[in-house]
Amino acid sequence: MGNRAAGKHPRHLKFRPYVDPISVRPSRPADRGYYYKMFKNSVALIRFTLEDNGFREAIGQNQEWSIMWSVSSMKSEMYQFLTKYQKINHFPRSIEITRKDCLCKNITKMQSLYGYRHFDFVPRTFVLPQEFPLLVEAADNSVNKFWIVKPAASSQGRGIFVTNNIAEIPSNTQLIASQYINDPLLVNGYKFDLRIYLAITSIEPLRLYTYEEGLARFATCKYSAPIMGNKGNRFMHLTNYSVNKHNTNFVSNEDPRADGVGSKWSLTALKKHFESCGINCELLWRRVDEIMIKTVLSIEPLIKSSCDMHVPYKSNCFELLGFDILIDLSLIHICRCRRRG
Repeated sequence: MGNRAAGKHPRHLKFRPYVDPISVRPSRPADRGYYYKMFKNSVALIRFTLEDNGFREAIGQNQEWSIMWSVSSMKSEMYQFLTKYQKINHFPRSIEITRKDCLCKNITKMQSLYGYRHFDFVPRTFVLPQEFPLLVEAADNSVNKFWIVKPAASSQGRGIFVTNNIAEIPSNTQLIASQYINDPLLVNGYKFDLRIYLAITSIEPLRLYTYEEGLARFATCKYSAPIMGNKGNRFMHLTNYSVNKHNTNFVSNEDPRADGVGSKWSLTALKKHFESCGINCELLWRRVDEIMIKTVLSIEPLIKSSCDMHVPYKSNCFELLGFDILIDLSLIHICRCRRRG
């Protein structure tokens, strides 16, 4: 906890991570005047981290609070009566980046404005049902092309499937259909993606922080390019933990000192593996940072205008985003470095 130093600096809080088992709730902290409020959720990790750092939960509608945590978007009127020292973990209209169809539309807009080559990190994607005729046309031009289809507003792998048959895709449902990436980088024969965390602490000026650690999440069946016989194998084509934990091949990692084994690695372990393969991690992570920055830039004007309209103070909002990034071989060809000696 920080406090005033010589009366010149504002009060601040320095958080420590919650390291005890998530099944153990911290002891009730002393009342220091810091309160949090959970909005339509009860995420234990957030609750326990706040309580472990001296916060108490606000009880009742009228009790003051410093931090409100929500797992869903907030209505604009919830922002309008915030005091200077209250914070909410969402910016208004952050759904523009967290909902798949909105994200696709915003990236497509940036491609039109600034050129495809500057925003080429998203595969060709159609927003359904509006663009279903365009999807049909694209599929007719390449009958052997596979598409990965995802619900527009879902998570944890729910409703995702791979197909090369347009008749299998509902024509009147809110979905996105993306060209399947056939050549992902593999580790030990398995497909994986990166989960990287980025915090937006200010939208004006735009201020972003990337957490140095993260996750590599692995599929649990060895990868083969999609064909009719394997397109339904979710354990091969999807890397979501929520999907793969149900496979008997899933390997839990229980030892933080051995973070490069099992079906989920730390980013630190993955970087060590990349370096042993001659991949230039500095170039690779520079590209990853570029992807995250450009993605946020695609929705910055929308969020700023909404903040100007509804949020009383620039310091009222922050956002924690998890980026899921799939690395394909074309990027690795750029980032692979030669061994010397």
